[in-house]
Amino acid sequence: ITPAITPAIAAAAFAAAARPTWVAARDGLLLQTAHTRTGYGVAGSHLLGALQRRGVPVPLFPIGGVDPSITENPQLGEAIARQDRVRGDIPSVRISHAFDLAQHVGRGPRLGYIIFELDTFTPRELHHLRQQDGVLVCTEWARQVCLQNGLTDIPVEVVPLGVARAVFHEQVTPARRWPDTVFLQVGKLETRKGQLELLRAFEAAFSPKDPVRLVLACGNPFISREALAAPLRPFRQSPMASRSTLITSELASLRDVAARMAGADCGVFPVRAEGWNLEALEMLSMGKAVIASHCTAHTEYLTPANARLVQVDQLEVAHGGRAPGRGAAGGASQHEQLVTHLRAVHAARRDGRLEVNREGIATAERYRWEDAADALLRGVQAVVSGLARCRATRCRATR
Repeated sequence: ITPAITPAIAAAAFAAAARPTWVAARDGLLLQTAHTRTGYGVAGSHLLGALQRRGVPVPLFPIGGVDPSITENPQLGEAIARQDRVRGDIPSVRISHAFDLAQHVGRGPRLGYIIFELDTFTPRELHHLRQQDGVLVCTEWARQVCLQNGLTDIPVEVVPLGVARAVFHEQVTPARRWPDTVFLQVGKLETRKGQLELLRAFEAAFSPKDPVRLVLACGNPFISREALAAPLRPFRQSPMASRSTLITSELASLRDVAARMAGADCGVFPVRAEGWNLEALEMLSMGKAVIASHCTAHTEYLTPANARLVQVDQLEVAHGGRAPGRGAAGGASQHEQLVTHLRAVHAARRDGRLEVNREGIATAERYRWEDAADALLRGVQAVVSGLARCRATRCRATR
């Protein structure tokens, strides 16, 4: 027999619902993330370490294998060992693709933290997103995409990613010093990253006699070396091949990435779409000049004050229509802007006018991984508090 809900019972339930139900430093959170050499893995491993440095107890449930070399985290083993004494009622944060949010640990609030670069979700992605108690995204652009796709009935909180200033800073010793003006792009070789557009602009901006160099750290771990040969062919057959360096093997650590970046004068990212772009922020953090498309996630932290922006005037269907969503269209205007920016950076370096990007460093100071962890905790707290208010509203309705 169900007892009658008296005013006293309802009042007690309302008081319990109004009390704080989750305190990060006391209760912790359940973290599910990759800890591998992928964008998700790098972000998840850094967020784990930053949360631990904030004193938050975090049981880690890795998605896939664990690569301990990504970050210097002496508490990584402790996070995995916490699985043995996990609390099932605390929030679960799953950092993964929008189509991969069904599996959560425990019975507490479920939050999906997604990183995406296009403006449309698939039906499967929307279904997974709607099963969450809250959604975390990297940028305000991403939040607006969620709202435009109909996710208006669950909270969507912005949790920017970050940069390891202890690794990516302006005093890093270069892995190699070039006499040339060095333009660097770090990112897996794929159409979305715009490497071919960069090559065409590099060919148009300079001749083999100019003291310039294009360096692409462009290995793609998702395709074989044999499959990589075809998309690399334009770079190897280019008239500027003698002025180009291709790095297709994986760099051993983030410090090796930083050493490569230290030898460059400018990072170039003419992307069609981005979910965040860790490398662009890392180049800013090192005080380097940056050239980048002004679209999608880049709009969160790239401004005319810290970067040379390639303005985008229209969108186009991404991936040849094989997937829903649009990215930036690359046309004649974007080509000419990119050529102009490349020449301007080279002229500034040649004339001794290419200074440390102080605005870039100031931007990076606002996006440390510790700041990202704080934003994550605020996002989780907002979702938990919203759930408590919903429970309280139901209690009031029963009185």
